[in-house]
Amino acid sequence: DGKSWEVWVQGLILEPRLSRKEFDVLDLLYRRKGEVCSKDDIAAHAWPERSHGDVSDQEIEQCMRRLRLRVEPDPSQPRYVLTLRGSGYKFFVG
Repeated sequence: DGKSWEVWVQGLILEPRLSRKEFDVLDLLYRRKGEVCSKDDIAAHAWPERSHGDVSDQEIEQCMRRLRLRVEPDPSQPRYVLTLRGSGYKFFVG
């Protein structure tokens, strides 16, 4: 829910709520579910206050790691937030 920043995982509201960056990344992935989102796409959406190219790959990877820790049943074997090496990330609902 973009207005309240509420995220539901397996029928339960996620508490505590995601950080703004985590929510913005998840929002982008969810809106484009099934599509690949590049790191540039993610940086532009979640860090709009920073100039293009000013968000490091490491910052994005750390945000994705934190996001997986919060939304994945088993973060070491992600089912929803998938990495496509050399391409980016996608949200999978199957």
